[in-house]
Amino acid sequence: NDNDASPIPGVGIGDGSHPVRIRRDGDCYVVFNTRTGAKIRLAPAGGAFTKASRPELVDVKMTDFCAAGCKFCYQSSTQAGAVGDPRVVRAVIESLGVNHLGVFEIALGGGEPTAVDHFVSTIQACHDNGVVPNFTTFAVDWLLDDAKVAAAATCGGIGVSVHGPKQLWKWEKIRERMPAPVQVTAQHVYGTLSADATRALLYDCYS
Repeated sequence: NDNDASPIPGVGIGDGSHPVRIRRDGDCYVVFNTRTGAKIRLAPAGGAFTKASRPELVDVKMTDFCAAGCKFCYQSSTQAGAVGDPRVVRAVIESLGVNHLGVFEIALGGGEPTAVDHFVSTIQACHDNGVVPNFTTFAVDWLLDDAKVAAAATCGGIGVSVHGPKQLWKWEKIRERMPAPVQVTAQHVYGTLSADATRALLYDCYS
């Protein structure tokens, strides 16, 4: 189980409460819990699962647009950034889906994915192709859009970018709006704060 925060005791195939996908990889199997994101890799006696032949999770950059303008953006996204063609994005998702490559999860990013017009339809495209969608966000204005909130509530996880303790309210606000078992995590670019400020941020997250 590679997700200690989400143990899956008593998982039963097709029991409805813990839907799982199973993928064969050579002589080994990967069991994926679509609700919690937990994975269990099984190898035959005397064997070992060393490396997947296909990805289990793929990052898909939907856009290079972001209104935040953070100087340290590792994607160099700006307010002038281009938005990915929705047809191309959907084609990529289809190629990664259960009927092709068999990827378990897709992490939608940017830029700011929630600012894209086809944000909702892209999440639906993931579901249509048997892939669990996740996304990262710096914004909170999308919480005013009922369609985007409803789409986000079907995701496996949401990563909320925070640049310091004063921005943790965004993480808390989004977490309040999401139902279980959507996992809402605070994400921070290490090195953008002093050591003391980073410790303060970690302490605030813990407390």
